[in-house]
Amino acid sequence: METYFNELASLLDRSLEPGEVYTCAFDAEASDFVRMNRGKIRQPGSVLQRYLRLHLIRGQRHAEQCFALSGDLARDRVSVASAFSWLRDTLSELPDDPHLSFATNVESSRSVKTAKLPAAEEVIASVLDSAAGLDLVGIYAAGPVYRGFANSLGQRNWHEVTSFNLQWSLYHRADKAVKTAYGGFDWSAATFATKMNDARERLALLAVPARSLEPGSYRAYLTPSAMEEIAGMLCWGGFSGRALATRQSCLFRVQDGDAAFDPSVGFTENTVDGVAPAFQGEGFTRPAAVPLVREGRLVGSLVSPRTAKEYALATNGANAAEMPESLGTERFRCIGGARQRTLHR
Repeated sequence: METYFNELASLLDRSLEPGEVYTCAFDAEASDFVRMNRGKIRQPGSVLQRYLRLHLIRGQRHAEQCFALSGDLARDRVSVASAFSWLRDTLSELPDDPHLSFATNVESSRSVKTAKLPAAEEVIASVLDSAAGLDLVGIYAAGPVYRGFANSLGQRNWHEVTSFNLQWSLYHRADKAVKTAYGGFDWSAATFATKMNDARERLALLAVPARSLEPGSYRAYLTPSAMEEIAGMLCWGGFSGRALATRQSCLFRVQDGDAAFDPSVGFTENTVDGVAPAFQGEGFTRPAAVPLVREGRLVGSLVSPRTAKEYALATNGANAAEMPESLGTERFRCIGGARQRTLHR
């Protein structure tokens, strides 16, 4: 796949006309996936796809187009030529963009993280055997993901990582279920068995009769999946540099110092240990880690190049949506395995 991408970039170089600059982002994957329901396989399959987002720039005018690729350069020449023709026609109709920003310092890189995962059939057989007699619903996806960046200035970035992600729920009845996830680069049968045993134990708790709680203070334990839900909501613009600058972020009061998380809470955009590439769509590189929350205080944000130019901020290579791609908890400490919570009416 990397060889194909480099040949594609060379084709783009030869397709330019005087006064033009291009940048392109390449996304591809070769994944196996299996959907399960009621402890049985419902939808097995595989995905092989390639997409190119081509960005053409002339002066302060720019336009982009995203299209699928076949992986055969002889066939893809037609798609590339058609995209350039459409983009040139579009540029003539567009005004200048005062906030146009793209990488001009050539910083090439190459990162390949390969792993030999067991066959999907082997993994699914293990999952279904361990869930015998249970109502299991889940999805398994595994395989290599590819990301590439190239521009007419000579920059080339390549990112390739092989990983897996298994998410499943064990249902007790109706809407009562326990959710578990297991993902990474190396499949461990022992780790999976531990997670499945833990899920079984939590499933048994759902059979205990429910209790109605009166208003007051209680010690409550937030499971990892509960923390994932909370962190996921914060990703909806919470850490965005643009949203914070325009006070549209849900964390603007934390930014002002009028509110704070518990001192034991910390979040970091941890690119170096995640599956996201160390570069973004405009060719800007990302630091290994961007601290966002430390000891309950907001200490950073995700700033895209465009936001940086518009609001006079320093970019840290965030994507256009300024959403975390490798969010990690820097530190999360619970006293006695529980956290105090107050219920109000």
